[in-house]
Amino acid sequence: MVGWGIRPYFTTFDVNDAVIHDVQFGTDQSTVHSYRAFKSPWTAYPKTIPSFVMTNGSVPEAYVSWNGATEVSTWRVLGGATPTDLVELSSNLRLGFETKLNVSVATEFVAVAAYDALVSPLVLHLRNPLD
Repeated sequence: MVGWGIRPYFTTFDVNDAVIHDVQFGTDQSTVHSYRAFKSPWTAYPKTIPSFVMTNGSVPEAYVSWNGATEVSTWRVLGGATPTDLVELSSNLRLGFETKLNVSVATEFVAVAAYDALVSPLVLHLRNPLD
C-alpha cells in the first residue's frame, strides 16, 4: 500500500504489482489532508438483512447479496410450504457482491441463509416470494 503524502489518496497492489484499489477521499481542492494509510484486517456484519430476488422463469433463479458482509462464504436458498418446513433448494459459493443461485422448484415460502467458511449460519432471511 502506498499513501501519497498529504494528498487524499492511497493505492494498494497485489503480489504482481497490479493496482487493486486506487482511492481518493475528498478532492485536491478540499481541506482533507492525510499523511498515513493503514491496512488492517476487519470484519463486518451489517445490521440490515440480506437482499434477494426470485425470478419467475422456467428455471427459477435467486439473486442474493448482503451489502457490507465480509464473512459470507456460502449462500443457501431454502423453500417449503410453510416457514417451519424448509428444505435446501440450492447452494452456491459467494461470488462477489451478488450471487446467483439456480432453484429447482418454486415453493410457497423462500428463505436465504448466509454461511461463513466454517459453515456456521450467519443470518436467515425468510419471506413469501410473492411479496
